[in-house]
Amino acid sequence: DAIYFIDTFNIDGFRQDATKHVPHIFWKSLKNRLVDSYPDKYIFQIGETFGNDDIISSYVNPKELDSQFNFNIYFKAREHFSGHNVNFEDLNNSIIDNMNQYGPIHFMGNLTSSHDQVRFMAFADNQIRFDEDGNNRAFNNPPTKVYDDNSYKKLLMFYAMNISLPGVPILYYGEEIGEIGANDPGNRLDMKFDNELDVEQQKIKKEISQLNYIRLNYPSMSIGDFQIIYEDIESTVWLKRYFNEVVLIAFNNSNNIKTINLNLEYDDFEYALSLLDRSMLKFDSDNIIIDLKDYEFKMYKMKIKS
Repeated sequence: DAIYFIDTFNIDGFRQDATKHVPHIFWKSLKNRLVDSYPDKYIFQIGETFGNDDIISSYVNPKELDSQFNFNIYFKAREHFSGHNVNFEDLNNSIIDNMNQYGPIHFMGNLTSSHDQVRFMAFADNQIRFDEDGNNRAFNNPPTKVYDDNSYKKLLMFYAMNISLPGVPILYYGEEIGEIGANDPGNRLDMKFDNELDVEQQKIKKEISQLNYIRLNYPSMSIGDFQIIYEDIESTVWLKRYFNEVVLIAFNNSNNIKTINLNLEYDDFEYALSLLDRSMLKFDSDNIIIDLKDYEFKMYKMKIKS
């Protein structure tokens, strides 16, 4: 079947369901067949396993799968960015633990939603609670419309985190337009295309595309060193560094305006240019000053003095 799909549709890889319920010998046999059949084509395989890091990582190796969904970051981040358990200090610790588990450079899949989870927007929009039965809601009173524009901001922050970390950013269809939904089958509604999108959906689609462009063109985002230079409960600032490329990323996961003063050794930098718009970061004689609106993130490329 795998060979048929590649030959017929020229696909680039597979998302493998319920990985841990299939014997290792099968994944090894499949990988061997793929390598033998397509010596000049790289077939990427990402798996889905719920469990601890040891179980998840046991399938990720040169003889089996390339990747698995990074659920341990996902479960922590979706509560944080949806506003149900905001704690950047806790999330940052989880990110560091995750890097210690999988390494500073890896192919684990960082996602905002999946086919058998309640869509993130339903949590962010406070239409479904984490202790609710998402499957029941899919058949009885499913969420179909986003009411709070801040929910789009929360989703964008979540995805901005994913493109700033090692691993592979994952977009489940509809996430790029802020689709809402309960659990299966409520998260498998018909795809909406350009002429069906409202203003907010068009806006976030453009912003998601912009983040994908940044990820593609700035190696520091995927393989750069990761440094936390500021954190409190509602906000954090990261530095990503790859040789002379330095990107500063700041998050404000609250409904309040934040001003962050950094005692960074900014003498090494001439200025900081936003990757998202035409703005520049404020420098004064003592600090770098970052102003963040509610539920806003910023990304700056730091110009190093020559």
